[in-house]
Formats: sequence, C-alpha cells, structure tokens
Amino acid sequence: FPQGNLASGTVHLQHLLNKYDYHDAVIYGHARDGNLHFVLSQDFAARGELDRYARFIDEMTHSVAIDFSGSLKAEHGTGRNMAPFIELEWGSEAFELMREVKRLLDPQGVFNEGVLINADRHVHLKNLKNIPLTDEEIDSCIECGFCEPVCPSAGFTLTPRGRIVLEREKKINSQSRTGLSSSEVKYRQLDTCAADGLCSKACPVGINTGEWVKKKRSQSRSQFERQAASFVANESSLIEGIAKVTLTGVREVGQALGNRQVQTVNRILTKSFGFPEWRPRLSGRALKSHSKSSDSSEFIVFRSCVTRMCGVNEPPHAQAHNGDALLTCAQRAGVNVLMVADSGLCCGQPWGSKGFLDELKKKSREAFEVLYERSGNGRIPIVIDNSPCEQSLKEFMSAPESSAWLDGRTLDLWDPIDFAFYLSGKVELKPISEPVRFFPVCSVEKTGRKDKFIELARRIAPFASFPDQESCCGMAGDRGAWIPELVENARHRLHWNESSSRMGFCSSRTCEAALSTEELSFYSIFHALELASRSR
Repeated sequence: FPQGNLASGTVHLQHLLNKYDYHDAVIYGHARDGNLHFVLSQDFAARGELDRYARFIDEMTHSVAIDFSGSLKAEHGTGRNMAPFIELEWGSEAFELMREVKRLLDPQGVFNEGVLINADRHVHLKNLKNIPLTDEEIDSCIECGFCEPVCPSAGFTLTPRGRIVLEREKKINSQSRTGLSSSEVKYRQLDTCAADGLCSKACPVGINTGEWVKKKRSQSRSQFERQAASFVANESSLIEGIAKVTLTGVREVGQALGNRQVQTVNRILTKSFGFPEWRPRLSGRALKSHSKSSDSSEFIVFRSCVTRMCGVNEPPHAQAHNGDALLTCAQRAGVNVLMVADSGLCCGQPWGSKGFLDELKKKSREAFEVLYERSGNGRIPIVIDNSPCEQSLKEFMSAPESSAWLDGRTLDLWDPIDFAFYLSGKVELKPISEPVRFFPVCSVEKTGRKDKFIELARRIAPFASFPDQESCCGMAGDRGAWIPELVENARHRLHWNESSSRMGFCSSRTCEAALSTEELSFYSIFHALELASRSR
C-alpha cells in the first residue's frame, strides 16, 4: 500500500480475512515500505473451499489495486495466482503493451507459459497442487528443495524432496498412475536412499527423510527377509568369519592377478547375479588385536565388525604396528588401551539401516552388555574405531524405548575424532607437508564434530583440503556395495578446492573404500596422525 493508505488498507485486509472465515490467517511484512504478506490455511480439495477462496481473492485484489491504490505481489514475482488480475492492477492499455512485448519476444509462447500473461481468468483456480497427509514424519515438507544439494542420490534417482513427492503422488493416485512399476518405485524411493540423515540438517523444518525411509523399509520386509536377518544376527560370528576369509582371499587374488581383473569378474557377477561390488580398499591387512584385561587401561577400544572383517588400509611407508595406526599412536602418546574385538559383536547399524529393527535392538544390547562389563560398568571411556558405529550406539542409548532396559546404565563413548584429537595433544607433531584431503563422514557432520575434525586435520596437515559442501559418499555402510552407482554418483557430486592430493583421511572404514580411486587413496584418520607423529 502507499504509505498514506497503509493503516486503512491493513484494517480492511483484516476485515476480509474475517469475512471469509480465515480466522487463523497471519499478516506480517515490511510496514516501513508499506509491503505486507499474509498467510492463510486453505483446503483446495473441496469445491466449497475453492469457491470461498475465489471470492476472497476477487475482493482482495480489487480492494488492494483499486480502492487503496496498491500493487499485487510487489516484493516477489507474480505467478499464476495473480495472472488473472494483472490487467486490473495495471489497466487495459499497459496490459496490452505487456502482451505485445511477450508476443515479440516469445511468438510461440513457450517461455514460462501462462505464468504472468494468461488469458484464462480462472487459471488461479486450476491445477492446484494437492498435498495429502501421508506420514507425520514428512507431512510438514513444503518441497523447498534445500535438502537436494546434500543428497548422494540427487541426479541418480531421487532426492529427499522427490521421495516425499512420490509418496504423496501414490496417495493421490493409484500406483499405476505414477508411471512407475512397484519395483521401480521401491528402487528409487527406498533402495537408493543412503539414509545418512544429512537432509535433516539442510531442511528448514528438520525432516530426516533417511529415518522415514528406514521405517518404510521395515514395513516392506517380507517374512523370509526377516527370518534371514534374524539368522545373520544370531550367527554373526560365523558370517564374520566367512566375510574375513572371502575378503582376504580376494585381496590375495588381486595381488597376484591384479585388482582390475578381479573387479572385471566381480562386475560381471554383480550384473548377472546381484553380487555385491568389491572394491580394492575393502580388503586390507587383518588386525591382530589383543583383548586381555588390564587394570591400568585408560581407554577401551572397540574394534567394529567392519574393521575386523575388512582389516585396515595402510598408506605407503606406514610404520604402524601390524597396520594398527590407532594402537601405534596411543603407544606414542603413552596412553594404555584395552582392545575389544570379540567376533560377532556389532552396534546393530547394518540391521537398522535395512529396516530390521528387532535385530538392531538385539545387536545393540549385546554390544552394550559386553562394553559395559569390559569398561568396569561404564567407568572407562570407550573409543569406537568407526564413526557411524559410535553414533549408532549413542542413538540406541538415547532412544526412549531403551530407557527401561538400560536402567540408568550408560557408556562414555568416544568417536575416532575425539580420540585422535586427544592423542594429538600428547605427541609431538611434524605436520604432513603435501596436500591431503580430509572427509567429514555423515556421522561426524550430524554429531557436531565437524569443527573438531577440521581443527585436528589442520594440526596434522597445513595443506588440508575439505569438500566444498556437506554430502555423503554414498557408501551408507554396505549399501554402496550392492548399488555401486550410488557411490559413483555421490563421489562425482563432491567438489574439492584442489586436485593434486594422492592421500585422503576419514573416520569410517567403508567410506575409505567409497572415496578411494586409482589416483587417490583414503585411509583412517589414525594413519594421518601416525604419519604426523612419527620421528623423522
């Protein structure tokens, strides 16, 4: 409104909102400039509601543009909602001039068709978007798209916004109306979601589409799949042994024949029979961790199942004892640790990400019981050597349904970043002089350790490089092994401010494998600390 009409125009707008029963409407904006916004709740599904809205808009636009000499949509672009009222606001002569300019620049009418210049006087009442309620976890999504830059499947299948839109489309129309088969919907919506949860940080209303997807996965599991998951959970020690032998064997074959040949054969098996894709960095040197108790232990170190199965990757000229950079750095710092590497022991995250919630609970409880006993009833801090596993156990302990079972018991859990940062203050550092990359994995981002990770990296390497954006590598535990295209898509979406690095470091064993290429190899954050703390 013009300044002189602001007060009376605002009062009249309040009157119109009350007249048409928009009692929950809110008026706000930039009063100094006479610029107001208003928001109202409107149901477009019912014919009567649409008629009410049409009468309100007709009277409101006439009131603003004619009675109070104001303008419509002054701050933001005018869209289809205001297109029928452009002539009302500007007059017939100016409107015809606009139409002529449009015809000269766009004779075929293909640019932004009907958005501003539209002969249909009722276009604002047609093709209205229906947003049905589907699930309380995602119903607050306004489809703004802020989640898309951090999603590893963006450009490959769907983003969090796309997964939610597809769910709404399924609710509005039958499955067949989406144009996708049920298997295609499952692949795009559920299978290719990394469920890393970074979308919740980017979302204005905090929607964690990954958690919603995991719930959907749980609901879609067949009885056979549940039985298979239960068997694997009960026989974790056996499965771990088979995996270790397999990965060790593949590593030795790769060393003998060449990794490229092994990968070529593996890709044929992946395409033909659905085998998981093997990556050279998934097969490392087996650790010989001890688990003897010691009254002088300052920390418990829990070797995650992925480390026990895959072993560790060693950078060139590594000096770590048996490849165990964590243990080597602790010894240099004079810190006494007790290793816990019991076969079959797992935080439960591999089951939780696939939607097997009973198995998640079972494995989390097993791990808690062992770690609680080994740590002197929670007295000694526990370092988890894999960031996602630390986050998973913390989520288990903080879950409301765990409260009664825990009965006040707790563990002092340390992420690898916490422990490496602690050790870096107890050793003399001679920083790595070459450019190297550091990747904050999803759990580091979500648990608020990114700043500590960056500070640690800069202590270790003055020329540390970090990705320009928060994003996931796409590995998502083992999901990237079954859907390797997700990893490739995610890796190509990462942007770094340099291209000369030959080494990188992170705090997740599977992320090391996903991020590594023939030109660039990723290793544990403890290998970075070992390189910087060795005597020269």
